[in-house]
Amino acid sequence: MGRLETITVELTPDMAEAVDAAVRSGRFDSTGDIVLAALEQWQSGRLIHGYTPEEFDRLIEEGETSGDPIDGPQAMRELETELEAYIGQRDSR
Repeated sequence: MGRLETITVELTPDMAEAVDAAVRSGRFDSTGDIVLAALEQWQSGRLIHGYTPEEFDRLIEEGETSGDPIDGPQAMRELETELEAYIGQRDSR
């Protein structure tokens, strides 16, 4: 970890008690560890394989509006047939 910066966070009494209880339980060594764990979880929830949830939503919508689904192996066979026809036409020139 690089340089650390100290910040101050205000919590509700219930949240402060939950943080204190987590440290007392031994699950965390410090309140700072709890904040770091929470930030890491928040950050990982924002990025999934490099995409934000908003980008995933846009990609899903794009897929849903792109037309009827097609069978993958059938689509590959059709692409191969088109490619072979294109190569055949090009070679016959």
